Amino acid sequence: MDTLEEEEVLFKALNILEDVMGNPSIAIYSLNSSTSFARLEVYSSPLGERIGRSLGLESFPELQGCIHKGEIYQNRRLLPNYPAYFAPVVSGGKPVAAIAVWDAKFEQSSLYYYNLFKVVCGLIQSSIHRAIVFLNANQDKLYLPGTHIFQAEPFKRILRVRNMMKKQKTGSYLLATVTTTGHSRRKPDWASLEDSLSGVIRSVDDVGLLDDGNLYVIFAQADESHARNLNDRLSHSDLCLVPVTAPLDGFLQEMGGVAGDGQSQRPESRGRVT
Repeated sequence: MDTLEEEEVLFKALNILEDVMGNPSIAIYSLNSSTSFARLEVYSSPLGERIGRSLGLESFPELQGCIHKGEIYQNRRLLPNYPAYFAPVVSGGKPVAAIAVWDAKFEQSSLYYYNLFKVVCGLIQSSIHRAIVFLNANQDKLYLPGTHIFQAEPFKRILRVRNMMKKQKTGSYLLATVTTTGHSRRKPDWASLEDSLSGVIRSVDDVGLLDDGNLYVIFAQADESHARNLNDRLSHSDLCLVPVTAPLDGFLQEMGGVAGDGQSQRPESRGRVT
């Protein structure tokens, strides 16, 4: 894959897996540092609401065992609620993501299919690793100093890819602007704002600026129904999240740098540590 932007790597990986494996039940997850939890990043549109937005891996000991061993899992015993195939994705010696094939036909239980899945997952692992290495080497160019808040250009590229996922029904997201209830005209303290948001930000979410100078959050696999709960968790601060309800194509065009057809006018790349 000719990109170093992690969201785009995952989006392209999904399409490749569906095409090569001939299977429309793919899901790609990010893993937390203890590998006890997997958060959904992108999925085949036919899965829709069939799968949850996360997996508590402690309830799936067979999957946890394969993650720790760095091996591919195949559900030969037809265990209920388990995917047909599951592969950890490793970067820097640590599992950072996982790929699941939730359904498999009888003829997709062969050794050939297993090996095909293994090869494709290996290629995707290499692409994800390159994206993470790119991020680590370019943090000063992507983030505001002393924070993990994306500057406007890389943040718009993330938003572009999330919008493409939403259009193709392979992912969802909530874009919200961060407002304050105070009336201070001082220059924003970005590090303090980031700290105040820490209670609602997950590893799959992104915080960044747009060209209007405001701070925004992209909540992955969320929608407007989540906004009230998120604001309840911010009640101890003077921050409030306001969902962007304008049509996204028009909104992105107003921000500049992202065309309405989903193509970036400045096709640079990024990666992200999970």
